Amino acid sequence: MTLVYSGTPRLYPELGGGALVAAVRFSTPMRLASVRVVPAGVVYPGGVGATSAEPFAADVWLNVSPSDPINALARTALHVEPGPHSVDYALDMPEGTTTRLLVLRLHPPGTALTLSLYAHSPAASATADADASQLALSGPTELPLPDTAALLSALAARLPGAYPTAEVAARTERLRLADALAHPAALAALLADPGADAAVASLLGLDAHPDPRAALSALARLDAPNAVEYPRTAAPLATVLALARAQRDSAHPQAGAALATVVGRLAALLPASPAIARTLAAALPALAAHAAARGADVALPGSLEPRAAVAALLPLLAGSTPAGISTAPAAAALARPFVARLDPADPLRLAWASPIPSPALASSSEATRLARALDTPAASSSLLHTPSAPELLALLAPALAATLAHAREPPLGIPSALPRVVASGAAASASDYAGKVYSAHEFRRERETVSGLGVGASGVGRKASRHVDEFGR
Repeated sequence: MTLVYSGTPRLYPELGGGALVAAVRFSTPMRLASVRVVPAGVVYPGGVGATSAEPFAADVWLNVSPSDPINALARTALHVEPGPHSVDYALDMPEGTTTRLLVLRLHPPGTALTLSLYAHSPAASATADADASQLALSGPTELPLPDTAALLSALAARLPGAYPTAEVAARTERLRLADALAHPAALAALLADPGADAAVASLLGLDAHPDPRAALSALARLDAPNAVEYPRTAAPLATVLALARAQRDSAHPQAGAALATVVGRLAALLPASPAIARTLAAALPALAAHAAARGADVALPGSLEPRAAVAALLPLLAGSTPAGISTAPAAAALARPFVARLDPADPLRLAWASPIPSPALASSSEATRLARALDTPAASSSLLHTPSAPELLALLAPALAATLAHAREPPLGIPSALPRVVASGAAASASDYAGKVYSAHEFRRERETVSGLGVGASGVGRKASRHVDEFGR
């Protein structure tokens, strides 16, 4: 086993209760094996234990993976008794499961807990200490958090532990961005305190942000009654649009809901100046589709110009979210009312109504022959044409084949598209002169030689030869 943590974690008061809460995060997924509780005064690798001297109970939550639902918490319990030496409690997580977060909740009279966490090494087998107190992981449960109203009141009053609790609650539906924006006192506290940056970033649906309070401030000022007129507020608008794009690419569990809130705030700006309206018409449809694809309830304002909205949503028929969720169903649902408002002959409406084209062979005899050769089973006894590399390349990538044909020495046996250059005095045929432009002197000179187009004296040959002779007189 490997020691992965050792110390006395900082405890925060639980809002709405008398318990204390702490969290231990791991940089990589761990399969925990045991928890060692170090009593007060006992020496351990991190120093001297500081566990409360009185008996108390503690809850342990593990953010297990894989799990259904995602980010489920598995719970177990510790019964801590004072003693002269450390006590091991076996967790022994099952093979194939890992965790990156351990949350502790100490019940009164517990006020401190010193512990060491041990994890299985990747090659170690799953074993448990037979003499240790056996702790079985129970089914998923919820971390006890205060309700939304109590949490917002705690944020407004800046109670100890309010910001870390808000950071955790913002990863669930317990605290949403819309709730904070609708609570002026809590919003003011979040914007004023630099210590709230982590909570604000989580509230915005982001795991990290260079300046989360500036982004939240710009979002709060978008529809302020005393806001100055556009385009003087273009900077807050640009900040909010950058925030929305970060939410679109975020892996935060509530990124979709937060993005839907931002889309709603941006949509409230319409109708706006022509420049702002064009910016929003280009950005809102795609952002709304990403939010809807994540399950958020979002709608586009009907004041958007139909052609702009449909054009912005069309590429999302083949798009997906960073988590790999297709945006096609959401884009189709959002575009439907705008497509209906287009003229029946509008190219955008026709493009939307048409099925996505699949690659098809050209209707030429060569393409048909190649298709038949490719589609016929190899076990057939018929005489089949085996397509060559140049033929396959011309069929699958005609533009690339045409480009390679103009190389000095085309690869893969591709015929050259460059004109042939015939050395002087070498034997030649009529095809060697195809496309060549001659002066009267050059044509007569080459025609009068055996290697030219004609044979014999001047004036004898094709009509083109006589025409050039007459033109030169």
